[in-house]
Amino acid sequence: MVFEIVGREAELASINAFIDETEGGAAALVLEGEAGVGKSTLWGAAVEHARVRGLTVLSSRPAEAERGLGNVGLGDLLEGVIDDVLAALLTPRRRALQVALLREEVSGEPVDRRTLAVAVHDALQLLSDCGPTLIAVDDVQWLDPSSSGALGFALRRLDGRPVLLLLTRRLAEGGHRSELERALPPDCVCRLIVGPLSVGALHRFLRDRLQRSFPRQTLLRIHERSGGNPFFALELASVLPADVDPLQPLPVPETVEEVVGARISALPAAVREALALAAAVGTASESLLKRAGVATDALDAAVAARVVERESGMIRFTHPLLSSVLYDDLGEERRAVHARIAEVAEEPVLRARHLALSTDTPDADVARFLDDAATLASDRGAPADTAELAEHALRLTPGDQADERRRRALAAAYAHLAAGEWTRARSITTDLLARTRGPLRAEALLVLAEFQHDDLAVPLLEEAVREAASHPALQALIHIRLAAAERFRKGFAGALDGTRAALVLADRIGDDVLRFKALAQLSWLGGMVGDAEAPAYRARALDVATASGDARLLREANALV
Repeated sequence: MVFEIVGREAELASINAFIDETEGGAAALVLEGEAGVGKSTLWGAAVEHARVRGLTVLSSRPAEAERGLGNVGLGDLLEGVIDDVLAALLTPRRRALQVALLREEVSGEPVDRRTLAVAVHDALQLLSDCGPTLIAVDDVQWLDPSSSGALGFALRRLDGRPVLLLLTRRLAEGGHRSELERALPPDCVCRLIVGPLSVGALHRFLRDRLQRSFPRQTLLRIHERSGGNPFFALELASVLPADVDPLQPLPVPETVEEVVGARISALPAAVREALALAAAVGTASESLLKRAGVATDALDAAVAARVVERESGMIRFTHPLLSSVLYDDLGEERRAVHARIAEVAEEPVLRARHLALSTDTPDADVARFLDDAATLASDRGAPADTAELAEHALRLTPGDQADERRRRALAAAYAHLAAGEWTRARSITTDLLARTRGPLRAEALLVLAEFQHDDLAVPLLEEAVREAASHPALQALIHIRLAAAERFRKGFAGALDGTRAALVLADRIGDDVLRFKALAQLSWLGGMVGDAEAPAYRARALDVATASGDARLLREANALV
């Protein structure tokens, strides 16, 4: 049933005006408000208005449980257009997008994050060439970091194309701007606060939804208790008896979470069990629930109660609060729910995540499985997934496997660093330094140096060189980094000398990657000071990359040229 939107005339006018104005290049409108205030309803109306106006609409409604799933948002946004854009992309970019969206298995070289981001940029560029495009994300705070990063990269480089961004976000999320908002200039981002409904609007809203009217005093009390929040008011009003005593407190829970909990508790136990699985997944496919033993008609009562809805073979909660409250109320049952999902999940990274969330005590086999899944997530270009799985692998590694714990700690630090979680990466690395010697300590120092200004990184890198004495390849890598850092102490001439020494070491051990890194740095440093040998270094770097056949080195070499 379709209901009229009441009490939001001003908001709808602002939203429609935003969508109708497509001549000014990239712009964003952010709908902000508390949970249940009606942001999603306005978002849905805006998406429909954009479709009627002929815009290409890319939409995603991420759930809280999906934030740890890499590139799931990209998959939603591009689902209806992916076949149209893939054929027009260059081969490396096409492959990166196909692997990231699970349309192709990882084989050979891992997905490069920059290549994936450029592929997303090219896709948006192609779509906007055909006409104005709207990227609509409901509850942007739950958009997975991998998708946010690629979209942010693309949005920063759209150069005035007719691409509009429509986002909703809870005010309670700390007021932090999402990466998508930060990708556009501040004057291109408008915010619309979605506030409470008036008493009159709430009266019309409840009459339309419940087919009943309330005495004025009761209506005023519903409005006061709910703060004009339509979702809360509807939940309150739906459980009120017809003969409410105006002199007594409303016989309903005090908070929206309690109201939602009571509504879910009223459903049969078998329905709540099926809903728990759906809440733990986020947006669950009916096929996954069937593999988990959920009968086809098990959720009929939840659909009838407007707790969930069916959409193209997927089960989606009608409001994020329903999913959040149900999941939070699982308590000790949560691990069993995740274990059940892990048993039937076919996609390995999804299975690994639920296996990790179902396991409380160290388990060598589970840790090993998570280690492999982290590698797969990294190969797909999903750094946030990689960091989460690497952290779980470290957590579940038994204490008597000291070497494995140190190795996985370093892997987790690198993963968090790649995902932009510098605080966590620093914490893991600092802890690792206190109990590590030799090459592993050298690698930890190399990571820790990333958090320092080049001049302050020098002592850490000098210690790392000494710790890596038994590992020539690692020592060469540290020398390259150290030479660059020392340019503030020794000048560019000193940095060139240090990098030449690193090149000699790389040549001695015959490592093409290290040789290329040293040559690339010599080309850069030499170019800064007019070194006559810089062109020769650049040419040799290209020769090394070409001879190695390494696609990543070839991309970097071409960038040098």
